[in-house]
Amino acid sequence: MSKTRIAIISTLKPLQEPRAFLKMATTMTETNKYDINIIGFSAKKSPARSHIKFHSIQPVARLSIQRLIIPITILLKLFKVKPEIIICNTHELLEITIAIKILFGAKIVYDIQENYYRNILYTRHYSQWQKPLAYLIRLREKALSHMFDHFFLAEKCYTKEMSFIPTNKTTIIENKAQLSDFLRKDQLPQTRSQFLRKFLYTGTIAANYGIWQAINLAKFLHQQDSSICLKIIGLCHIKKLHDQLHEASAGLPFVEYCGSLEAIPHREITEAIMASDVVLLPYQLDKALQNRIPTKLYECLALQKPMIITKNPAWEEICTPYPAALFIDYNHPPASLLREMDNTDFYITRPGNDVFWDKEAGKLLKALDELSSLD
Repeated sequence: MSKTRIAIISTLKPLQEPRAFLKMATTMTETNKYDINIIGFSAKKSPARSHIKFHSIQPVARLSIQRLIIPITILLKLFKVKPEIIICNTHELLEITIAIKILFGAKIVYDIQENYYRNILYTRHYSQWQKPLAYLIRLREKALSHMFDHFFLAEKCYTKEMSFIPTNKTTIIENKAQLSDFLRKDQLPQTRSQFLRKFLYTGTIAANYGIWQAINLAKFLHQQDSSICLKIIGLCHIKKLHDQLHEASAGLPFVEYCGSLEAIPHREITEAIMASDVVLLPYQLDKALQNRIPTKLYECLALQKPMIITKNPAWEEICTPYPAALFIDYNHPPASLLREMDNTDFYITRPGNDVFWDKEAGKLLKALDELSSLD
């Protein structure tokens, strides 16, 4: 029996990006039904996995003019692969995805991981082009949506934020924790340090994700207890910020900056979380972020790591039952924070299967089966 050829394509995601590779592609390999191709930029360490073919493209800066050429490069690769199903997760690849559908009859899926319209409109990276660019992207998404056979939504809130997407063609597949490549659930830590002094900031390093607030919190708490230390590890898209953080951390011996301008393997991020006592989630809430559930939150829940998180009712609802976190205003941290940490019994209740990828994997495979059966 021949396998269905699938291509997962992106302009800005590395080949080993957790959602495409570790979650979706790995889940597909377990069925033995699919010939999987991932197209993305090559990172420091290229992944190795049987039954998955990797097609690398040269990485480009997010705001580079070279980004306009990438769709042509990916289109040429798709001509060679001739996929029967394409999972596209970047807005500038919508047109070439539709072109492959017209030319080869492929079923096409828009995997919406970001609400680009809100991201651009409510962050400060795009200056005077902010509004026109945001509206142009949303116009294209609306105009081309009828050509897509299905939509994957990484966030529940996207059903309201993108009401133009037909609900009968939508599957919500959240970015919950996938640790099977790293450790089994029965290997999760059963005990935690009661002396919580090793702090961690990880994931995307950005001003609107609260990197400066994380450093300021470490400075504030270090004045109370000199054993406080902070490690920063993750991808920083902006070189100017990367250089500023190098300079700032050089003058703070209790801050270790391990940021990179290239993607860091998911295993290294997971190891850093496991080695820490407390993970900081100092997001600066805006209309782009406030309704989303960070992947890092699910991963910390799965690894049973205490967190200090920006106050947000949506996140408090998830974390409070265990309890998994303290919620603060990072711009005005309470003087009693260390005492609260020491007096809180974190994870009295262990998180269940609802924080893991397993259920999302089932939804993914069901949607792919239905797509494969379409005429």
